Amino acid sequence: MLPIIYISLSQFIFAALLVFTKHHRQAADFILGYWLGLMSLFLSLIIVEQYKWSDVNLELFPFAYTVGPFLYLYVQKLTQIKPTIQEKDLAHLVPFALVCVAAAVSNNGIDDHFIEGNIFSKEAIFYSISIILHVLMYAILSFHLLRKHRKNILDMISYENSRISLKWLYMTVLLFIATFIFTFIWLILNYFYATKWFNPALPFFTGLCIFAYMISFFGAKQVAIFSIKSEPLTAETIALAETELREDMPISLENVVENEPKIEQRYANSGLTKDVAETYAQQLIQYFEKEKPYMLRELNAQMVAKHLGIKQHHLTEVMNEYIGKNFYTFVNEYRVAEVVQMLKNKKFDHYSLLGIAYEAGFNSKSSFNTIFKKITGFTPTEYKAELEK
Repeated sequence: MLPIIYISLSQFIFAALLVFTKHHRQAADFILGYWLGLMSLFLSLIIVEQYKWSDVNLELFPFAYTVGPFLYLYVQKLTQIKPTIQEKDLAHLVPFALVCVAAAVSNNGIDDHFIEGNIFSKEAIFYSISIILHVLMYAILSFHLLRKHRKNILDMISYENSRISLKWLYMTVLLFIATFIFTFIWLILNYFYATKWFNPALPFFTGLCIFAYMISFFGAKQVAIFSIKSEPLTAETIALAETELREDMPISLENVVENEPKIEQRYANSGLTKDVAETYAQQLIQYFEKEKPYMLRELNAQMVAKHLGIKQHHLTEVMNEYIGKNFYTFVNEYRVAEVVQMLKNKKFDHYSLLGIAYEAGFNSKSSFNTIFKKITGFTPTEYKAELEK
Protein backbone atom coordinates (compact mmCIF):
# COMPACT_ATOMS: atom_id res chain seq x y z
CA MET A 1 0.00 0.00 0.00
CA LEU A 2 1.31 3.44 -0.95
CA PRO A 3 1.65 5.84 2.04
CA ILE A 4 0.66 8.71 -0.25
CA ILE A 5 -2.89 7.30 -0.32
CA TYR A 6 -3.31 7.83 3.44
CA ILE A 7 -1.99 11.39 3.17
CA SER A 8 -4.30 12.17 0.24
CA LEU A 9 -7.34 10.71 2.01
CA SER A 10 -6.86 12.81 5.14
CA GLN A 11 -6.39 15.96 3.10
CA PHE A 12 -9.43 15.30 0.88
CA ILE A 13 -11.62 14.81 3.96
CA PHE A 14 -10.26 18.01 5.49
CA ALA A 15 -10.83 19.96 2.25
CA ALA A 16 -14.39 18.60 1.95
CA LEU A 17 -15.20 19.75 5.48
CA LEU A 18 -13.85 23.23 4.72
CA VAL A 19 -15.97 23.53 1.58
CA PHE A 20 -19.20 22.23 3.12
CA THR A 21 -18.87 24.54 6.12
CA LYS A 22 -18.42 27.69 4.01
CA HIS A 23 -20.95 30.47 4.34
CA HIS A 24 -22.88 31.55 1.24
CA ARG A 25 -22.00 28.49 -0.81
CA GLN A 26 -22.39 28.83 -4.57
CA ALA A 27 -22.95 26.24 -7.32
CA ALA A 28 -19.19 25.83 -7.75
CA ASP A 29 -18.82 25.04 -4.03
CA PHE A 30 -21.38 22.24 -4.24
CA ILE A 31 -19.62 20.77 -7.28
CA LEU A 32 -16.29 20.94 -5.47
CA GLY A 33 -17.75 19.51 -2.28
CA TYR A 34 -19.29 16.52 -4.08
CA TRP A 35 -16.03 15.96 -5.91
CA LEU A 36 -13.96 16.00 -2.71
CA GLY A 37 -16.45 13.67 -1.04
CA LEU A 38 -16.30 11.28 -3.97
CA MET A 39 -12.48 11.26 -3.94
CA SER A 40 -12.54 10.61 -0.19
CA LEU A 41 -14.85 7.63 -0.78
CA PHE A 42 -12.61 6.40 -3.60
CA LEU A 43 -9.46 6.45 -1.47
CA SER A 44 -11.28 4.93 1.51
CA LEU A 45 -12.48 1.99 -0.60
CA ILE A 46 -8.94 1.46 -1.87
CA ILE A 47 -7.73 1.07 1.71
CA VAL A 48 -10.63 -1.25 2.54
CA GLU A 49 -9.92 -3.44 -0.46
CA GLN A 50 -6.17 -3.55 0.04
CA TYR A 51 -6.56 -4.76 3.63
CA LYS A 52 -9.27 -7.25 2.59
CA TRP A 53 -11.70 -5.83 5.14
CA SER A 54 -14.51 -6.81 2.77
CA ASP A 55 -15.21 -10.09 1.01
CA VAL A 56 -16.47 -8.21 -2.05
CA ASN A 57 -13.90 -7.65 -4.79
CA LEU A 58 -14.40 -3.99 -5.70
CA GLU A 59 -13.49 -2.48 -9.06
CA LEU A 60 -12.53 1.09 -8.16
CA PHE A 61 -10.75 2.31 -11.28
CA PRO A 62 -14.02 3.75 -12.79
CA PHE A 63 -13.80 6.53 -10.16
CA ALA A 64 -10.94 7.98 -12.21
CA TYR A 65 -13.47 8.81 -14.94
CA THR A 66 -15.07 11.36 -12.60
CA VAL A 67 -11.91 13.44 -12.13
CA GLY A 68 -12.07 15.23 -15.49
CA PRO A 69 -15.81 16.00 -15.48
CA PHE A 70 -15.78 17.39 -11.93
CA LEU A 71 -12.75 19.55 -12.71
CA TYR A 72 -14.48 20.93 -15.81
CA LEU A 73 -17.82 21.52 -14.05
CA TYR A 74 -16.10 23.28 -11.16
CA VAL A 75 -14.26 25.65 -13.51
CA GLN A 76 -17.45 26.18 -15.52
CA LYS A 77 -19.60 27.11 -12.52
CA LEU A 78 -16.90 29.30 -11.05
CA THR A 79 -16.49 31.34 -14.24
CA GLN A 80 -20.17 31.65 -15.15
CA ILE A 81 -21.90 34.95 -14.31
CA LYS A 82 -25.08 33.23 -13.05
CA PRO A 83 -24.07 29.62 -12.35
CA THR A 84 -26.64 26.92 -11.70
CA ILE A 85 -26.39 23.14 -11.50
CA GLN A 86 -28.51 21.64 -14.30
CA GLU A 87 -29.60 18.13 -15.21
CA LYS A 88 -27.57 18.23 -18.43
CA ASP A 89 -24.41 18.44 -16.32
CA LEU A 90 -24.96 14.78 -15.45
CA ALA A 91 -24.20 13.89 -19.07
CA HIS A 92 -20.52 14.32 -18.27
CA LEU A 93 -20.74 11.30 -15.96
CA VAL A 94 -22.07 8.94 -18.64
CA PRO A 95 -18.57 7.46 -19.36
CA PHE A 96 -18.20 6.79 -15.62
CA ALA A 97 -21.54 4.92 -15.55
CA LEU A 98 -20.68 2.87 -18.63
CA VAL A 99 -17.28 1.87 -17.30
CA CYS A 100 -18.87 0.90 -13.97
CA VAL A 101 -21.12 -1.55 -15.84
CA ALA A 102 -18.17 -2.93 -17.82
CA ALA A 103 -16.09 -3.30 -14.65
CA ALA A 104 -18.91 -5.12 -12.84
CA VAL A 105 -19.15 -7.60 -15.71
CA SER A 106 -15.41 -8.24 -16.17
CA ASN A 107 -14.25 -7.93 -12.53
CA ASN A 108 -10.55 -8.38 -13.38
CA GLY A 109 -9.06 -6.46 -10.47
CA ILE A 110 -7.53 -3.79 -12.72
CA ASP A 111 -7.16 -1.26 -9.92
CA ASP A 112 -5.27 -3.79 -7.78
CA HIS A 113 -2.74 -4.28 -10.57
CA PHE A 114 -2.45 -0.51 -11.05
CA ILE A 115 -1.70 0.21 -7.38
CA GLU A 116 0.78 -2.66 -7.14
CA GLY A 117 2.49 -1.59 -10.35
CA ASN A 118 1.84 -4.86 -12.22
CA ILE A 119 0.11 -3.83 -15.42
CA PHE A 120 0.59 -6.33 -18.21
CA SER A 121 -2.86 -7.29 -19.47
CA LYS A 122 -4.17 -5.56 -22.58
CA GLU A 123 -7.39 -4.73 -20.78
CA ALA A 124 -5.54 -2.98 -17.95
CA ILE A 125 -3.44 -0.97 -20.37
CA PHE A 126 -6.53 0.00 -22.39
CA TYR A 127 -8.39 1.30 -19.34
CA SER A 128 -5.32 3.12 -18.01
CA ILE A 129 -4.71 4.93 -21.29
CA SER A 130 -8.41 5.76 -21.73
CA ILE A 131 -8.49 7.30 -18.23
CA ILE A 132 -5.45 9.43 -19.00
CA LEU A 133 -6.88 10.64 -22.31
CA HIS A 134 -10.28 11.27 -20.69
CA VAL A 135 -8.80 13.46 -17.97
CA LEU A 136 -6.49 15.29 -20.38
CA MET A 137 -9.44 16.16 -22.62
CA TYR A 138 -11.37 17.69 -19.71
CA ALA A 139 -8.27 19.44 -18.40
CA ILE A 140 -7.75 21.10 -21.79
CA LEU A 141 -11.43 22.14 -21.90
CA SER A 142 -11.07 23.58 -18.39
CA PHE A 143 -7.97 25.48 -19.44
CA HIS A 144 -9.91 26.91 -22.37
CA LEU A 145 -12.65 28.13 -20.00
CA LEU A 146 -10.06 29.84 -17.82
CA ARG A 147 -8.51 31.61 -20.81
CA LYS A 148 -11.96 32.77 -21.89
CA HIS A 149 -12.68 33.93 -18.34
CA ARG A 150 -9.48 35.99 -18.29
CA LYS A 151 -10.66 37.84 -21.39
CA ASN A 152 -14.22 38.31 -20.12
CA ILE A 153 -13.24 39.92 -16.83
CA LEU A 154 -11.31 42.63 -18.69
CA ASP A 155 -14.66 43.84 -20.01
CA MET A 156 -16.21 43.94 -16.55
CA ILE A 157 -13.66 44.76 -13.87
CA SER A 158 -10.98 47.46 -13.55
CA TYR A 159 -8.80 45.81 -10.91
CA GLU A 160 -7.06 42.53 -10.24
CA ASN A 161 -6.80 40.16 -7.31
CA SER A 162 -6.30 36.43 -6.79
CA ARG A 163 -10.03 35.83 -6.29
CA ILE A 164 -10.82 37.15 -9.75
CA SER A 165 -7.81 36.04 -11.79
CA LEU A 166 -8.02 32.39 -10.62
CA LYS A 167 -4.27 31.93 -11.06
CA TRP A 168 -4.33 29.14 -8.51
CA LEU A 169 -6.86 27.27 -10.65
CA TYR A 170 -4.62 27.74 -13.68
CA MET A 171 -1.87 26.03 -11.72
CA THR A 172 -4.26 23.27 -10.64
CA VAL A 173 -5.30 22.51 -14.21
CA LEU A 174 -1.67 22.47 -15.30
CA LEU A 175 -0.98 20.11 -12.41
CA PHE A 176 -3.66 17.75 -13.68
CA ILE A 177 -2.24 17.81 -17.18
CA ALA A 178 1.28 17.19 -15.90
CA THR A 179 0.11 14.43 -13.53
CA PHE A 180 -1.62 12.38 -16.19
CA ILE A 181 1.08 12.90 -18.82
CA PHE A 182 3.63 11.76 -16.25
CA THR A 183 1.43 8.81 -15.32
CA PHE A 184 1.25 7.83 -19.00
CA ILE A 185 5.06 7.92 -19.28
CA TRP A 186 5.37 5.89 -16.07
CA LEU A 187 2.84 3.42 -17.43
CA ILE A 188 4.95 2.82 -20.54
CA LEU A 189 8.10 2.44 -18.46
CA ASN A 190 6.28 0.02 -16.19
CA TYR A 191 5.33 -2.10 -19.18
CA PHE A 192 8.94 -2.40 -20.36
CA TYR A 193 10.74 -2.21 -17.01
CA ALA A 194 8.54 -3.81 -14.35
CA THR A 195 10.08 -2.41 -11.15
CA LYS A 196 8.74 -0.55 -8.14
CA TRP A 197 10.43 2.62 -9.41
CA PHE A 198 8.10 2.77 -12.41
CA ASN A 199 4.88 2.06 -10.56
CA PRO A 200 2.30 4.23 -12.44
CA ALA A 201 0.32 4.68 -9.23
CA LEU A 202 3.09 6.87 -7.79
CA PRO A 203 2.66 9.96 -10.04
CA PHE A 204 -1.14 9.49 -10.07
CA PHE A 205 -1.65 9.55 -6.30
CA THR A 206 1.10 12.13 -5.80
CA GLY A 207 -0.74 14.50 -8.15
CA LEU A 208 -4.01 13.87 -6.30
CA CYS A 209 -2.30 14.62 -3.00
CA ILE A 210 -0.90 17.95 -4.24
CA PHE A 211 -4.33 18.81 -5.64
CA ALA A 212 -5.94 18.09 -2.25
CA TYR A 213 -3.56 20.52 -0.55
CA MET A 214 -4.16 23.22 -3.19
CA ILE A 215 -7.92 22.87 -2.81
CA SER A 216 -7.64 23.06 0.97
CA PHE A 217 -5.62 26.27 0.78
CA PHE A 218 -7.20 28.06 -2.20
CA GLY A 219 -10.47 26.39 -3.20
CA ALA A 220 -12.02 26.47 0.25
CA LYS A 221 -11.45 30.24 0.40
CA GLN A 222 -12.61 30.98 -3.15
CA VAL A 223 -15.77 33.06 -3.27
CA ALA A 224 -18.11 33.83 -6.15
CA ILE A 225 -16.36 35.96 -8.76
CA PHE A 226 -19.34 37.76 -10.25
CA SER A 227 -21.23 38.61 -7.06
CA ILE A 228 -20.57 42.27 -7.81
CA LYS A 229 -22.77 44.75 -6.00
CA SER A 230 -23.97 47.61 -8.13
CA GLU A 231 -23.48 50.31 -5.55
CA PRO A 232 -23.18 54.00 -6.45
CA LEU A 233 -20.04 55.97 -5.78
CA THR A 234 -19.89 57.25 -2.23
CA ALA A 235 -20.23 60.93 -1.53
CA GLU A 236 -16.73 60.90 -0.10
CA THR A 237 -15.26 59.52 -3.32
CA ILE A 238 -17.12 62.01 -5.53
CA ALA A 239 -16.08 64.88 -3.28
CA LEU A 240 -12.47 63.79 -3.48
CA ALA A 241 -12.67 63.69 -7.27
CA GLU A 242 -14.21 67.17 -7.46
CA THR A 243 -11.90 69.11 -5.15
CA GLU A 244 -10.43 72.35 -6.39
CA LEU A 245 -7.03 70.72 -6.75
CA ARG A 246 -8.40 68.10 -9.16
CA GLU A 247 -10.32 70.71 -11.17
CA ASP A 248 -7.09 72.58 -11.75
CA MET A 249 -5.49 69.43 -13.20
CA PRO A 250 -7.65 68.19 -16.09
CA ILE A 251 -6.54 64.81 -17.35
CA SER A 252 -5.65 64.30 -20.97
CA LEU A 253 -4.85 60.79 -22.06
CA GLU A 254 -2.95 62.26 -24.99
CA ASN A 255 -0.16 63.15 -22.55
CA VAL A 256 0.35 59.50 -21.73
CA VAL A 257 -0.57 57.40 -24.74
CA GLU A 258 -1.04 58.00 -28.41
CA ASN A 259 -4.58 58.43 -29.67
CA GLU A 260 -6.09 55.20 -30.89
CA PRO A 261 -8.34 55.40 -33.96
CA LYS A 262 -11.98 54.72 -33.31
CA ILE A 263 -13.28 51.53 -34.83
CA GLU A 264 -16.19 52.21 -37.15
CA GLN A 265 -18.90 49.61 -36.73
CA ARG A 266 -22.43 49.36 -38.11
CA TYR A 267 -23.81 47.36 -35.17
CA ALA A 268 -25.91 45.41 -37.65
CA ASN A 269 -26.54 42.54 -35.20
CA SER A 270 -27.08 44.68 -32.12
CA GLY A 271 -29.78 46.80 -30.57
CA LEU A 272 -27.41 49.74 -30.87
CA THR A 273 -27.30 52.10 -33.82
CA LYS A 274 -24.14 53.99 -34.59
CA ASP A 275 -25.65 57.30 -33.43
CA VAL A 276 -26.72 55.82 -30.09
CA ALA A 277 -23.29 54.22 -29.66
CA GLU A 278 -21.60 57.58 -30.26
CA THR A 279 -23.89 59.20 -27.69
CA TYR A 280 -23.08 56.54 -25.13
CA ALA A 281 -19.35 56.94 -25.81
CA GLN A 282 -19.56 60.70 -25.27
CA GLN A 283 -21.51 60.25 -22.04
CA LEU A 284 -18.96 57.72 -20.83
CA ILE A 285 -15.98 60.00 -21.52
CA GLN A 286 -17.70 63.01 -19.97
CA TYR A 287 -18.54 60.96 -16.88
CA PHE A 288 -14.94 59.85 -16.46
CA GLU A 289 -13.42 63.29 -17.06
CA LYS A 290 -15.88 65.15 -14.85
CA GLU A 291 -16.64 62.82 -11.93
CA LYS A 292 -13.51 60.64 -12.10
CA PRO A 293 -15.08 57.33 -11.03
CA TYR A 294 -11.81 55.55 -11.82
CA MET A 295 -10.55 56.75 -8.45
CA LEU A 296 -12.81 54.13 -6.88
CA ARG A 297 -10.49 51.11 -6.52
CA GLU A 298 -13.11 48.44 -7.11
CA LEU A 299 -14.91 50.13 -9.98
CA ASN A 300 -16.70 47.71 -12.31
CA ALA A 301 -18.69 47.96 -15.53
CA GLN A 302 -21.96 47.26 -13.77
CA MET A 303 -21.55 50.35 -11.60
CA VAL A 304 -20.69 52.56 -14.58
CA ALA A 305 -23.59 51.23 -16.66
CA LYS A 306 -26.03 51.83 -13.82
CA HIS A 307 -24.81 55.40 -13.33
CA LEU A 308 -25.18 56.15 -17.06
CA GLY A 309 -28.54 54.41 -17.22
CA ILE A 310 -27.58 52.00 -19.99
CA LYS A 311 -27.37 48.22 -20.25
CA GLN A 312 -24.06 46.66 -19.27
CA HIS A 313 -23.68 44.70 -22.52
CA HIS A 314 -24.27 47.93 -24.47
CA LEU A 315 -21.51 49.60 -22.47
CA THR A 316 -19.17 46.70 -23.23
CA GLU A 317 -20.04 46.83 -26.92
CA VAL A 318 -19.46 50.58 -27.14
CA MET A 319 -16.08 50.30 -25.44
CA ASN A 320 -14.83 47.36 -27.50
CA GLU A 321 -16.23 48.28 -30.91
CA TYR A 322 -16.34 52.08 -30.90
CA ILE A 323 -13.72 53.27 -28.41
CA GLY A 324 -11.53 50.27 -29.19
CA LYS A 325 -10.60 49.34 -25.60
CA ASN A 326 -11.88 46.94 -22.99
CA PHE A 327 -13.12 48.25 -19.65
CA TYR A 328 -9.94 47.29 -17.79
CA THR A 329 -7.66 49.19 -20.20
CA PHE A 330 -9.97 52.19 -20.47
CA VAL A 331 -10.18 52.73 -16.71
CA ASN A 332 -6.52 52.13 -15.98
CA GLU A 333 -5.37 54.56 -18.68
CA TYR A 334 -7.26 57.25 -16.79
CA ARG A 335 -5.63 56.10 -13.57
CA VAL A 336 -2.17 56.30 -15.11
CA ALA A 337 -2.94 59.77 -16.46
CA GLU A 338 -4.03 60.80 -12.97
CA VAL A 339 -0.77 59.48 -11.50
CA VAL A 340 1.23 61.44 -14.09
CA GLN A 341 -0.59 64.66 -13.21
CA MET A 342 -0.05 64.08 -9.49
CA LEU A 343 3.66 63.40 -10.04
CA LYS A 344 3.96 66.74 -11.85
CA ASN A 345 2.21 68.61 -9.05
CA LYS A 346 4.43 69.71 -6.15
CA LYS A 347 1.51 69.43 -3.74
CA PHE A 348 2.02 65.67 -3.88
CA ASP A 349 5.77 65.66 -3.32
CA HIS A 350 5.30 64.28 0.18
CA TYR A 351 3.34 61.29 -1.17
CA SER A 352 5.05 57.99 -1.89
CA LEU A 353 4.58 56.44 -5.32
CA LEU A 354 2.31 53.80 -3.81
CA GLY A 355 0.31 56.47 -2.00
CA ILE A 356 -0.23 58.31 -5.28
CA ALA A 357 -1.22 55.05 -6.96
CA TYR A 358 -3.86 54.37 -4.32
CA GLU A 359 -5.17 57.93 -4.64
CA ALA A 360 -5.53 57.43 -8.39
CA GLY A 361 -7.56 54.24 -7.95
CA PHE A 362 -5.04 51.39 -8.14
CA ASN A 363 -5.54 48.66 -5.56
CA SER A 364 -2.12 47.00 -5.48
CA LYS A 365 1.54 47.80 -6.05
CA SER A 366 2.08 44.98 -8.55
CA SER A 367 -0.84 45.94 -10.82
CA PHE A 368 0.18 49.61 -10.63
CA ASN A 369 3.76 48.89 -11.72
CA THR A 370 2.67 46.54 -14.51
CA ILE A 371 0.00 48.82 -15.96
CA PHE A 372 2.07 52.00 -15.65
CA LYS A 373 5.01 50.53 -17.55
CA LYS A 374 2.77 49.01 -20.20
CA ILE A 375 1.17 52.38 -20.94
CA THR A 376 4.09 54.80 -20.51
CA GLY A 377 7.06 52.55 -21.27
CA PHE A 378 8.64 53.46 -17.93
CA THR A 379 8.36 52.08 -14.43
CA PRO A 380 6.86 54.59 -11.95
CA THR A 381 10.30 55.09 -10.37
CA GLU A 382 11.93 55.73 -13.76
CA TYR A 383 9.18 58.16 -14.75
CA LYS A 384 9.51 60.10 -11.53
CA ALA A 385 13.28 60.26 -11.93
CA GLU A 386 12.86 61.67 -15.45
CA LEU A 387 10.52 64.36 -14.15
CA GLU A 388 12.98 65.34 -11.42
CA LYS A 389 15.70 65.84 -14.03
